[in-house]
Amino acid sequence: MTADGARAKKPGSEKPRGRKHDMTADGARAKKPGSEKPRAKRPRATRARRFGASGRRRFLGRLRFLGGRRRNPEGRMSLASHLSELRSRFIRSLAGVCVGAVVGWFLYEPVLDFILEPLTELEDSRTQINFQTIGAGFDLKMRVSLWIGAIVSSPWWIYQVGAYIGPGLKRNEKVYGAAFGCVGVALFAAGAFSAVRMAPHAVRILQSFVPDGSYSLLEAGSYVTFYIRLVIAFGISFLVPEVLTALNFLGLLSARRMLGAWRWAVVLAFVFAAIANPLPSPWPMTVQAFVLIALYLAAVLISWVNERIRARGRSGERTVLTGERARE
Repeated sequence: MTADGARAKKPGSEKPRGRKHDMTADGARAKKPGSEKPRAKRPRATRARRFGASGRRRFLGRLRFLGGRRRNPEGRMSLASHLSELRSRFIRSLAGVCVGAVVGWFLYEPVLDFILEPLTELEDSRTQINFQTIGAGFDLKMRVSLWIGAIVSSPWWIYQVGAYIGPGLKRNEKVYGAAFGCVGVALFAAGAFSAVRMAPHAVRILQSFVPDGSYSLLEAGSYVTFYIRLVIAFGISFLVPEVLTALNFLGLLSARRMLGAWRWAVVLAFVFAAIANPLPSPWPMTVQAFVLIALYLAAVLISWVNERIRARGRSGERTVLTGERARE
């Protein structure tokens, strides 16, 4: 007991009243160390949110593409994926041809006049175009429109073929493919142009065999088919040397073997020129045969140069390997 009658407190038994020890000098409650909670940061607006739904789709698609590249760096596809890609490219190509056919529908009249020009240039009027059925005119217009559509849309469906094959090719293979494609288009165009120049003479010579006093009623569809086949045959004949060069680049045909078969090449060139040129004069046939032979020899020369370059590359690699082994 103390002098005033109060109970004496034991030392160390005093308990802190309230939470004065948690108060600061200005009366505010002191915060315990480590008790602060981090403030939740407001999420920044992503690119997808800033640009709306279309931007969000593009952004997510880009993320999926990058993630797929990390998981599949070589870009391999399953058989089902290849078939799906092939179907997609085919549908796009078909749609392009259909759009071109719509354009060809409006170009039908001038194109048909150009095809029928060899017949209109004949001196006599014994040759006439005949439509045998009621729907023959509509059928002919549809076929010509489709051919025009295939020609007009050729850059589009050629691109679709390249886009399907391109991912499986290396960089140098893509360069070779583009070069072969451009040269092939130029050669086919040259062959088709020569056929267009040759068609009037061919029609005039063939119609000269019609007996006097008779008329030649040509079915419209048959004549247009003959004209188109003539153009395609000439175009393909100009592509044969490029095909031989492509086989050489693939390692399937050597320049020596091509040069060894030059006799057969000459004979086939003259036979094709004789069949494709029904003219009485031998000079057009000879000129075309020499053009085909020149293209064949150019293919042999390109193949020989390609083989020399490859041989030098292999010899250089062998020299490097020999030097490395000698150092070891």
